[in-house]
Amino acid sequence: RLRRSADKKELVAAVRDFAARLRGDSRLVNLVGGVADELLMNALYNAPYDDAGAFRFRHLERSASVELGAHEEVEFSFASDGHFLAVGCCDPFGSLSPNLVQERLATCFEESRADISNSSGGAGLGLFMIYNNVGKLVVNLQPGRCTEFIGIFDLRATGRERKNRIRGLNIFVLRD
Repeated sequence: RLRRSADKKELVAAVRDFAARLRGDSRLVNLVGGVADELLMNALYNAPYDDAGAFRFRHLERSASVELGAHEEVEFSFASDGHFLAVGCCDPFGSLSPNLVQERLATCFEESRADISNSSGGAGLGLFMIYNNVGKLVVNLQPGRCTEFIGIFDLRATGRERKNRIRGLNIFVLRD
């Protein structure tokens, strides 16, 4: 669990070390570390909003330090069964909609629709980067309550197989 952006670096290093121990493939370690970093950035900077519904940190440079409240901890986890490595991140805000997930991925896949933001909040490519680097992506959404991403890496795949594989995307929405 973390509340401060300053703690992100330590968690990313831990998941990178874990991936290196499972399989000493430096490309895989870099992919896992990049996905973990992006998941945590999204949870810390993009997800939090205030009582009026305005996003609190989305406008900030990603190098700016942020701290969430005690009741706003982000849960980060990783595990492996020796064949697959899963990296998960869950925020307590639930500010991401299924439509936004689909729109962002569609925009990145269709060059003619590309709408990359140059705002200080990032280029808007994080979700695409996550999806493009995992074998499977599970997105669990509970609007207003939580957003959970789980990226699954196939440890048995070679670099070429990872690059050319068919990726899985599952979006689940729990509605009240």
